[in-house]
Amino acid sequence: MTPETSSTRIDAARDAAATLDDGQLAVLRTETVYGIFARGDNQDAVDRVRSLPRRGDTGTWGALAWHAPSVDAVIEAHERASLEIAPALRRAMRRVWPGPITLRVHGSGMDALVRTVGLLPGVADSESDDGHALAIRVPDDTWAAMALQHADGPVVGASAEPIDAGEPAPSAGACPKGLEKVGVPFVLDEGPTRLARHSTVLDIDSEGAWSIRSEGAVSAEQVTERLATLIVFVCTGNTCRSPMAQAIATSLIERRGQAHRAVAVSAGVAAANGARATPEAVFASEAVGASLDGHRSQPASPDLLERADVVYAMTASHAEAARAMLPDGLRSKVHTLDPAGDVEDPIGGPQALYDEVARRFVGVLERRLEELGL
Repeated sequence: MTPETSSTRIDAARDAAATLDDGQLAVLRTETVYGIFARGDNQDAVDRVRSLPRRGDTGTWGALAWHAPSVDAVIEAHERASLEIAPALRRAMRRVWPGPITLRVHGSGMDALVRTVGLLPGVADSESDDGHALAIRVPDDTWAAMALQHADGPVVGASAEPIDAGEPAPSAGACPKGLEKVGVPFVLDEGPTRLARHSTVLDIDSEGAWSIRSEGAVSAEQVTERLATLIVFVCTGNTCRSPMAQAIATSLIERRGQAHRAVAVSAGVAAANGARATPEAVFASEAVGASLDGHRSQPASPDLLERADVVYAMTASHAEAARAMLPDGLRSKVHTLDPAGDVEDPIGGPQALYDEVARRFVGVLERRLEELGL
């Protein structure tokens, strides 16, 4: 079946859902690859997937992934299961879905989530060191999401590419041929997929700590960009205090083995572009194990501050200037860096003053990183 208009695609999505509800298998296009789908609460349907022949070099069928129609559906399932979603995990879900990332969510509460979703045990979940890991994906494809939405129960799936139907292996992103010969009654061929690569798989725990299990359509660097906590330090000219705080925070984050989980940047509320850090700031940072070699100043912008997870200002006046750039609902993310008081500008002072500021930053930033779970 190859739909050509929006109305026929809507009908096709509904037909796919009806096929799944009838206990049969369906192949649908996602943004990554074509998937083979079944109802995850129907043992016969799951067994049909697992009995499909695979090409000799593609291994065996393992745990399938629950394909949810939306991020809200996943969050609502957690709520119905009385599972609290930590802010970092909720943020991760919002940042990767819908999209080509599968999350293997770990935690002792996965049994309850599996029951709440209606999945059969062992279909999309597997044993892990901390209880269970449930594989979840939210495809970024309108028509696949519509089919999932129309289904009367949970849908699980895996890539259809490994299915051996006696035909040549499909090219990347293409729909496999001959699937009706191995018992797949519904195949919705809509042409090549957008990304033509498998989803990237992340292991993530109930507190939001994550690691890459397998890299696919989203690179490791892109995952870090999406999921890392963005910490922004703000001062006036972005040549002394905020660059020192940024460099020291980066050094501490790296020493803690959390470089993939947090990124520190700095800016100035009255800064120009491209100025180097002052020599005194460079020397003071080096003395505590941080580097400012590549620093170039930049002005604080509404876009940068809106993207930040947290903004640390050197003084109360810097905090007010940063808050003024943000909508009311985002202003609470801005804090003065040191609760004990303002970090005054060392500009024009001796090297010893800069060194004192750097040592102060080390202690304050240790506490701030702890607060952020880093």
